[in-house]
Formats: sequence, C-alpha cells, structure tokens
Amino acid sequence: MLLSYLRQQVEALKKHDPGVRENAPDAVHQLRVAARRMRSVLATFRKLADPDVTGSLRSELQWLAGTVGEARDNEVMRARLLELIGAEPPELLLGPVAKNVEEHFDAAARRAGRRVSLR
Repeated sequence: MLLSYLRQQVEALKKHDPGVRENAPDAVHQLRVAARRMRSVLATFRKLADPDVTGSLRSELQWLAGTVGEARDNEVMRARLLELIGAEPPELLLGPVAKNVEEHFDAAARRAGRRVSLR
C-alpha cells in the first residue's frame, strides 16, 4: 500500500514536471501537491524505511515544493489581480493595467520555471 501510494505520487511528479516547465495551467499546483504528499507519507512512515534515504529525499521534495511554491504564489496573485482589475469600471483604469500584470507574472513564471530546471 505504501509503495503503491509513493509510486502514484512519483508518477504525478513526472506527469506535471513538463507542464511546470512550459507554464501549463494548474501544473505547478499539481506538482506541489504530489511533492507535499510524498514528504508527508515519508515522514509518517519514517520508521519503515532507511532514514538516510528518506531524509535526503524529503529534503529534495521540500526544496521542490518551495521552489514551485513561488510559482504557485505568482499564479494565485496573478489571478486575483486580474479578477480585481476586471471588476473595476474601465474608465478608472489608467493604461494597460491587465496587460502589465500579465507581463509581470509571465516573466515571474519563467524565472521560477528556470529555477526548477536548474537544480
């Protein structure tokens, strides 16, 4: 059961990794969820496995979740800002506000994606 669950999470990581690198919708969130689930199960069942192996794996998963966490935060902020901008009457917006927000968060997503792939 434990190995099967871990295998499922490894498959989820592998499935969503290309999407993270390509900035696909929801890929960051799904990859982060899989990393957190793996860390959690490794911590819960740490007495059943070699602590040297699971400790280093948990550290790597923590790094991964933190790195993609930045990208996820950007996704959430982008969506929220665009929602707020969309709720404003157009005459109150000065300039291409939505376009500027999208460009800013697109650049942030590319930077976060490069950090994930450089490790």
